[in-house]
Amino acid sequence: RLSSRSSTPHYSEIKVAVPRSIEAQNKWILANLFRRVAQAGHAPLPVQQWERARMVTAVPALDRRSNILRMLGFHPLLHNWEVPLRQPVGINPLDVYLDVSGSVLPFVGALCRAVLECRDFVNRKIHLFSTHVHTRDVSELSSGHLQTSGGTVFGCVLRHMQRYGIRRAVILTDGWLETPEDRFKDFLRTCHLAVALTPNGKLGVLSPWVRHHARLLLN
Repeated sequence: RLSSRSSTPHYSEIKVAVPRSIEAQNKWILANLFRRVAQAGHAPLPVQQWERARMVTAVPALDRRSNILRMLGFHPLLHNWEVPLRQPVGINPLDVYLDVSGSVLPFVGALCRAVLECRDFVNRKIHLFSTHVHTRDVSELSSGHLQTSGGTVFGCVLRHMQRYGIRRAVILTDGWLETPEDRFKDFLRTCHLAVALTPNGKLGVLSPWVRHHARLLLN
């Protein structure tokens, strides 16, 4: 594959047809990889706790202040209301980078489903990369439309991670990437990376930096 190093991305649209027969297995493979990266250095997943969130409502509530005002003859328009919410604890959401070359397209459906299944500890914003990083919500990817600027440059992923302080990430790729530049190597040593490889993909130049990897299936 050729790599374009133009500073201005020129995006083209790709329509993706996802074979349903392989999605269940690949969704499980990806979800397991997400859990391994998210769990690193933390307590076993899922880590949950119940918290009480305050909200304002026009519906009369068992709120001490509202009750006192009503006893004094006032009729407040708004009332405070507490609702219990279950929140993940101690887990920083990991990020997903999707190599939008042709070889990864059959796995996009499984990726979207795995992200939704693991939404407590995976960022719903998925980073598509070719020669530039383009971020989209998982709901947009589910439509089957992806954007690519052609070629594949891993350096754009590393620049994006470094710029936004991302150190836990899963990368879906065929592994045909260039060797990271020396200026990124110290940063890579501080990262917890996993790679989901296409069936014929290879770790190659990523192997020194990847802590977990898995191979996706076609049949």
